[in-house]
Amino acid sequence: MEEKTNNLWEYRSIIVDKYKNCVYLSKLHDKSYELFDIRYRYFRIFEIISLSVTSISLIICLFNNSRLMLILATIMSVVTMGMVFYSKDYGDYLKISSHKQAMDMFDSLADQYKNLLLDLESGNIDYAYLRESLDYLNSEFYDCNLKAPRPVNYKEEMSKLKENTFIDIDNKRKNNDGILPKELRR
Repeated sequence: MEEKTNNLWEYRSIIVDKYKNCVYLSKLHDKSYELFDIRYRYFRIFEIISLSVTSISLIICLFNNSRLMLILATIMSVVTMGMVFYSKDYGDYLKISSHKQAMDMFDSLADQYKNLLLDLESGNIDYAYLRESLDYLNSEFYDCNLKAPRPVNYKEEMSKLKENTFIDIDNKRKNNDGILPKELRR
C-alpha cells in the first residue's frame, strides 16, 4: 500500500511540474504575442504616416514646384519602399499568429494536466489509464515545444520558473498567477 502511495505522489509531482511548465509557457507566448502585435501595429502606423507624407509632399511639389518638398518626398518614398521590402514576407504577422497558436496549445495541455490531476486526487483512477494519459500528454507537450516558436527571453524566463518550485493547483483559482513572476501577471 505504501508503494502505491509513493507512486501516486510521484505521478502527482510529474503532473504538477508539467502543468506548471504549460501555464508558464502559455504566459510567455502571451507576452511574446503582445510584444509582436504592438510592434506590428506601430510598424503599420509608421508605414501609413510615411505614405501620407510622401503623397502630400508630391502633391505640394506638383503645384508649388518646391525643391525641398521634392527632396522630402524622395526621402519618404525610399523609407516607405524599405519598409515594404522589410514587411513583404509578413514575418511579424507570422510570429503573432504562431505565438497565439502556441499559447492556445499550452493552455489546452494545462487544462488536460489539471483534469488528470483531479482524476488522480479523486482516488478512482486506474494505473494503466494514468500511465497512458500521462505518456500521451507528455508526448503532446514535447510536440508543442517542437512546433512552437521560442518566446522572447526564453532561457531567462525558464530559469526563473525553475527557481519557483512550489505550485498549488486549486479549482477555485481562475488565473494561475501564483506561479508567475510579477512581469508576467496581468
